[in-house]
Amino acid sequence: MVTAVHVQTRGRQRHRDYDFLGAGPARPWWRAYAGHTAFERPTVLVESDGAGYRAYLSGIPSARRDAVGTVIRYTLVVDESGGGAPAVEPAGVVALVRCWVAEQGGASRSRPVPGGLSRALDSAFPEDEVERMLAAPEPVPPVDVRQRVVAAVRALPGPEPSGAGAPEVPERDWLGDAGSPRSRAAFVARVGELVVDRRPGRALLLNLVGSAADLTALLDEASPLVVLAPDIAVAGPTRLGRERGPVGAGKARPAATVPRTSRSTARLWAVLAPLVLGLAAVIALLLPLLSR
Repeated sequence: MVTAVHVQTRGRQRHRDYDFLGAGPARPWWRAYAGHTAFERPTVLVESDGAGYRAYLSGIPSARRDAVGTVIRYTLVVDESGGGAPAVEPAGVVALVRCWVAEQGGASRSRPVPGGLSRALDSAFPEDEVERMLAAPEPVPPVDVRQRVVAAVRALPGPEPSGAGAPEVPERDWLGDAGSPRSRAAFVARVGELVVDRRPGRALLLNLVGSAADLTALLDEASPLVVLAPDIAVAGPTRLGRERGPVGAGKARPAATVPRTSRSTARLWAVLAPLVLGLAAVIALLLPLLSR
């Protein structure tokens, strides 16, 4: 039975590199997404098997700086097996994701600027306490970390009021732009389904995704997938897989099929075009000589 919350950060001095405050997770399961996201940049990974869930939030800036002036970041990891009292209430996990995702829609995406989540964590983990924890000869008790994270959750700003109803989204796999308020709202709603309603699936904020094609390897019939990514050219939550297209646009039209003969002609012309152009250049050079 596993129910725990973990916090990773670093100290000001060079020798106090990034480490978990106390015992870390038994297995770095988030590494499975290393090809789709850079963990030092904003990332959210939420997975549910229908019984338990796990969540990973990283790239969260603090107000602290290291010895050379670089922003120090937080990483949060929540593991909930489905048994026992949760380390963080499911609604609290949704609130953590909501606050972090909300900060991905503004001008601050280009550089880390502490927002509501950062301020809540900084208040719960003051710099002198972080330094003490990292320097302690014995691991920090898990209850200490958990109580601080719970305090941070309580200090989070509430959701911004919205006059719109529930966003229309595909039932299964879709991709949305992190800069779109509609996509972010749909993403947070799906996280609620995963951790509160315990539906199986995944909700991921990934920063190394350029198009739907980059997500093909992550599609799984047994685990529905929703993804947010920054700076992608999609109009709204867009279906992944065979049926792609913005929600509400109906079934996506099949891509036009290029006839085999047309493709063969195109390949032949690609070979002959340089030869024809070269011959024309030679003739242009010879014409003045032949006219004398």
